[in-house]
Amino acid sequence: MREHEPHDEVGGVHMSADDGGEVETEITPEHEKELTVTYRSLRLALVLAVLMLAVSVIAEAVRAGALRDSLSSYFYSPSRSIFVGVLLVIGFSLIAIHVVQLWEEFWLTLGGMFAIIVALVPTSPPSCTLDVVSDDAIPAGGQVPVPLVRDIADRSILECFPHGAADGLPGWVVAGVWNNVLALIVVGLIAVIVALKYTDWSAGTSSALMWSLVVYGVALVVGGLLFWLWDDFRDQTHGVAAILTFVCFGAVALINGWLRPENTGRFLATYRAVTIGMAVAFAVFLLVRATGNGFRTDVFWLEAVEIALFATFWLAQTIQHWHEADT
Repeated sequence: MREHEPHDEVGGVHMSADDGGEVETEITPEHEKELTVTYRSLRLALVLAVLMLAVSVIAEAVRAGALRDSLSSYFYSPSRSIFVGVLLVIGFSLIAIHVVQLWEEFWLTLGGMFAIIVALVPTSPPSCTLDVVSDDAIPAGGQVPVPLVRDIADRSILECFPHGAADGLPGWVVAGVWNNVLALIVVGLIAVIVALKYTDWSAGTSSALMWSLVVYGVALVVGGLLFWLWDDFRDQTHGVAAILTFVCFGAVALINGWLRPENTGRFLATYRAVTIGMAVAFAVFLLVRATGNGFRTDVFWLEAVEIALFATFWLAQTIQHWHEADT
């Protein structure tokens, strides 16, 4: 608030009118505390969301007697709601949390967007082919009974679809993809326009925020065009978005491990260990696949390790910055 300017007090918030008639506010200690608690809760929510996904997947694996091929395939299981909800929480949390480091903000925003796409555009379901399950064994509903699944040696095909689907996705999933992605693009563009209009750029707003909004807007426009024009959008998007999500996670950890001089001590060591761990896990996966030693759940374990490592990074960073707003 400018000095020597008359002001009104409303609900403990000091308010004054500038030359343009707009109202400026001064945040009180009470509001500072509210913002601090909100920031901490938002960061912790992401960690708790990952734990919720882990519990849901473990419970389903115990029920079914086997792991699925990948985390993404749990969309076609009782864990579907948790899987989609957790990815949405992760995506929106990464977009909402703002950091002043330009490239960290860039990768956080991009990673959040890709996580949302992974949630809304699922992977193709597992197929029950004739050489594994006979048509006579598949009921009219199209799902293989769990007892029969457990008798299939080393395959554990759970709740699969006979011969897959014509375009890789069941009809009800395709309808959901079109509906959900359209809603994401429309609301996302509205959010970018509102942010650009009401952000006070004259107040020294960081370039990181500006660039994150630009990236978000461009990605939504490009995604919208691909959504309408790319015939293979439904089949290819999930896999590409999943890979890029982990790339963004790794980039954020790398920036904190090597490009932020304020990170020191055990936190710096943790960030570097996470970065190296994510890279090694992916390299081992590629090596196993390249040497022909891949196994049915190798993608699942790669995804599980990468998510666990990023959750470790996020928790460490939350602890590091826990008291920042108090100073």
